Amino acid sequence: MSALLHVVARLSGLPGDALPTPAVTPADYSLYAGFPEGMLDPLIVPDFAFPALLDPADGPAEAVSWNAVAKITERSVLQTLGFSVTALGAIRYLWLLQGHAFSVAESVAAGISTDSYLDFNQLIDRYLHVTRSGRDQSPSDKKTLALEYRLSMDRLAPTDKKISLRKLADNFGITGESVRQVETKLLRRLNDETNLGHLDYLWRLLDRLMASGGGGRYISELCLSLQSMHGWSSPPSEETLAFIMGLSPRYRVATESSPLRVALSVPCCVGCETAVFAVAGALAASEHGALPVHQALDVMIGECQSLQCPELRKIASFSLSLVEFVTDQSPMLKVHDQALHLELPQQKSPLQDVLEGILLSAPDGVHFTEVQRRLKQILPGNSSSAHSIHSRLTSFRWAVLWGLGIFKHREQLSIPVSLISGILEDFASALERYDIPYLCANGGHYEGYADRLRAEGIPTSRAFYSCLKIVGNPKLSLEEFPYVQRKDHAGPRPSISQLLEQYIAKAHRAVTCWELKDFEVDRLGVPMPQAAYHRSRARNILKIGDLLLHIHNVQIVTDQLHRIVDEPPSPKEGTGPLKARLFRKHKKACESLGIIGANDLVRFVEHFLPGTVDWPHKHERRKVVSRKPQNQTVEISATAALPRRRTAPPADWVLSYLEDLAKPCLPMDIFSAFRAHPQQSDLYKRWLGNRETVLWYTHDTVIARKVLEWNDEKQYAIEAMALMHLEQRDAGGRPYGSCRELLLDGPGELPELSQGLTWTPVLLHSLLVSGANFLKIGRQKDFFVAKDNTCGIATLDDLLHHALLKDYGGVASKQALVAAYAKLGIKLSPTMPFLTGKDGRVVVDGDVIRAAGSEPAKSMTTEDTEEH
Repeated sequence: MSALLHVVARLSGLPGDALPTPAVTPADYSLYAGFPEGMLDPLIVPDFAFPALLDPADGPAEAVSWNAVAKITERSVLQTLGFSVTALGAIRYLWLLQGHAFSVAESVAAGISTDSYLDFNQLIDRYLHVTRSGRDQSPSDKKTLALEYRLSMDRLAPTDKKISLRKLADNFGITGESVRQVETKLLRRLNDETNLGHLDYLWRLLDRLMASGGGGRYISELCLSLQSMHGWSSPPSEETLAFIMGLSPRYRVATESSPLRVALSVPCCVGCETAVFAVAGALAASEHGALPVHQALDVMIGECQSLQCPELRKIASFSLSLVEFVTDQSPMLKVHDQALHLELPQQKSPLQDVLEGILLSAPDGVHFTEVQRRLKQILPGNSSSAHSIHSRLTSFRWAVLWGLGIFKHREQLSIPVSLISGILEDFASALERYDIPYLCANGGHYEGYADRLRAEGIPTSRAFYSCLKIVGNPKLSLEEFPYVQRKDHAGPRPSISQLLEQYIAKAHRAVTCWELKDFEVDRLGVPMPQAAYHRSRARNILKIGDLLLHIHNVQIVTDQLHRIVDEPPSPKEGTGPLKARLFRKHKKACESLGIIGANDLVRFVEHFLPGTVDWPHKHERRKVVSRKPQNQTVEISATAALPRRRTAPPADWVLSYLEDLAKPCLPMDIFSAFRAHPQQSDLYKRWLGNRETVLWYTHDTVIARKVLEWNDEKQYAIEAMALMHLEQRDAGGRPYGSCRELLLDGPGELPELSQGLTWTPVLLHSLLVSGANFLKIGRQKDFFVAKDNTCGIATLDDLLHHALLKDYGGVASKQALVAAYAKLGIKLSPTMPFLTGKDGRVVVDGDVIRAAGSEPAKSMTTEDTEEH
């Protein structure tokens, strides 16, 4: 040792003797030779300072096992690094590690074995036993130990719903005061400095992880780092780790934050005022007074680098949690929706106070139309529309969407953070596993968690989405219901129909409808009733039988089909129908195209290469033998199973038939089934004119209302959507609504239909006009107006008269008027009263139509009307 000191003195330039020859031989044995065998097995040394001393087989220096360090001797250090200052520093470092190992040995002797660190629940259990050392283990004492374990896991840990003292008292058959006394004594023992020293290994490991992140971390980050370092199959519980760290005075756990985060108590980047001023300045300079969290972190890092802060050398990667710790220091900085906002102190408006009071008075939530009604009762002079109330509530951070148009106050929420965080991690894993840009949180992905969510008081997919936004995940972006998007996805969000096309195109073959359904419903999470709608909007897909093919893959399929057709089966290759033999001969080629059967092969050949193969019996009809005595054959017809009723009135026959059918039906099939002609009587009006029982599903099919399982709540929901739609269009100069546009704007907002049915514009129109608040306009089964509209519009003639006065100044070209409305989707019949002059409000003069009482136009042309 004296020789080593002389070397240090000589190399450091301090006065001393000449360099002597070392008289002390470096030790060639492990510094841990006296430790019990296997004691250091599961432990690691993070960020080993001298990786050159390690055997390459021992793994990375970021988390080397302590057993690998135990192989290093003083002699091996000098052999590797030479007789140098670096070697002396390495020897000193190894002796410091040995001191830490002695602390571990003391913990083992006290009762905390090293394998306890492999399971944090077991670690708490062992720590509880250590703090009770010297006590008798009588039956009553064992009962107290069980109570202490429940207190540590279900009450002291930062869980979402802590168990009450009263409930614990009832479970253990003691008084609430006894439970409180046990809790007080338990906290005193758990926070005892001597007892906390038994967790020295854990504190040093966590200190290193905390310092490498700037002194602040999310608990979830620490759990994943511990899992990665130790190679565990799963990370420890966030609540358990937060509970243990909360015992030590060296950490500050933010138990009220979501997600949980923790900071070092010693000065570090978390408490740096420079970061606060830098972020506040960047927010003040931004256009909207907001910065995404990752950009705010970049601002902090840039400021630290410009000041050449010496702490930077200790940091491996900054944690996003630093942004939230910085906001804690300033009342003007707030984190909301994964962005940092600058909020200057300001007084709430009286209207905002009233709206907040309305939401606070409704613990179960309240619909925005009901908010408008109550607002008018409180402030009679207020003229805010339902749409404006909806917009205001959406902009307030304390108002959370909790259902279809239903809002709830943020203070009345009890969000199960651990459950929501787990779901967000599942979503992030699913996006990575399936390699898709986003998924839907209102279909199958919601239903998979629905029971657990409802048990936690989250009743709807919208409430679920709101909770997802509040808790958040650094990998995900939640900006528009119901989409959960990957943050690293570049460019605009593709539509679901585009994703379906991409899925089929990447297959380079035909896919079955079931494959596409699995991708759409199971992977993307699209609700089943909406799946068919999105498939129908995929324009570049060919449907051939039950198979789907992208048009980009047509050439590949056609070339392969040519090779198949050019090599017909020979008579030596077996017997049977030609299609079966051809499929057997080219089975591998067919399967590579997605053709999985002989019938599919026939359909593909007839679709792409019609007439190239003469299929025997191609047009043969399926026949069955009748059970009549004369044994004659009859063809199976579409009406074979139709009811033959004679006692009920004809309208009841049709209604019963449609209800039993439970799906859309063509009117002509009904007339054929009941042997009636629509022109012979008023049966058409009697059967299909009653909107209370029968609705139009598409332009050429009808469906029984009972099949939809419709109710007043669903009717109220679509009427509220229609009112908002009308207000938006009225602001653009169109006092009527379009069901097609309403369906395109918000398909996810509509109530779900039964029987696997999907929404159509015609069905939406039928339901709206069947109520008491809307009227249909024209014959397109698309346009509608509110009955109490301020323009007095009740018919298509009324709409045209309103447009003639407002848009054309009372005079227009008839031809241009018809063309203008045709562009809007409204077809005007040349024989309608408004265009023929039979409507007393207008005068028709040739091609010019003008409002009665207005000045006649000398020369009104089509160009003039279009200019208007």
